[in-house]
Order: sequence, then structure tokens, then C-alpha cells
Amino acid sequence: MDETRRGRPKWVWNTLLGSWIVVADRWHVGFVDLAGGQGLLGQVEGRTKASVVDWLEARGTEWKNAVKVIAIDMCSVFKSAGVAETNACAPAAQPEKPADTSTPLNFEEPG
Repeated sequence: MDETRRGRPKWVWNTLLGSWIVVADRWHVGFVDLAGGQGLLGQVEGRTKASVVDWLEARGTEWKNAVKVIAIDMCSVFKSAGVAETNACAPAAQPEKPADTSTPLNFEEPG
């Protein structure tokens, strides 16, 4: 699961607030099969728990119970929705990129 911004945000000047406000900022969530050969499984508009849960619910119980690992970025929406709605033991999250890009990423468990 990962989000993608579609287009650019649109801003308008709010005379009551005396500042710019966002009127459109379209995000999509993509669901991709990393283990098999199916590629993009689906895409939904929105970057909310509800949009993720709705997509997962539409797959059915058998499909959701077959999910063992969910690869996500560090987003609480994906963690809470994915783990709650599937049989996945835990999400596999992408660690934050280190400031020094010459340092390799460590995917081992601490301790």
C-alpha cells in the first residue's frame, strides 16, 4: 500500500481568513501484489482509513484471510486499516531514509 499524489494541489485566497486554503489535493492509494505476478491490484481515491478499509472489504473474507504480510510506508492510516482488516501478522514498513545516503538501510530486527 502506498499513496500517490495525483496532480498538484489547488489553492484559493480566502478573504475571511486572509490566507490561502487548499480546495483540491487529490491523493490515491495503490494496492500492489509484491509476491506474485499480478502487479497493480487496485487504486482508490483518498488517503484515509475509510478508503483503504472499503477497498479491502470489497475483496471478501477469503481474499483478506490469505494476506500474510502488508508492505506499507510509514503511515498510521495504512497500519491501522491493513492490520485490522486482514489476517496479516504485522505490516512490513519501509524505514525512513537515512540522512547520509551512503549508509545502507538496516532491515534486521534490533537486539
